[in-house]
Amino acid sequence: MVEVGKFYKMKDDSLQDYGVSKGDHLYIGGSGFVPDSSSDPYKYRLVLGGVKTKDHHVIIGDQGFTVDARNLSKCNKKDLELLERYKEEDFGGQENPN
Repeated sequence: MVEVGKFYKMKDDSLQDYGVSKGDHLYIGGSGFVPDSSSDPYKYRLVLGGVKTKDHHVIIGDQGFTVDARNLSKCNKKDLELLERYKEEDFGGQENPN
């Protein structure tokens, strides 16, 4: 399960148009539901709002993008510790820097 406010690693190059490649780390800054069927008004899917990282820092800017949870994997422990540490330093412990 992918959670908002956590870091993940890209499993593929599906976000290359946004400058995100396989193996890059992302911060999940938000989520929401969007219609998934034009014939079934009750069918929705969860979309995640991704934010790029650079040198283990979350890059806050005006370009966000949606990402499919199937394209994400967990970060290794070493990278996750660095990402969390820099997030804490950069945003002063804010739950969600967006």
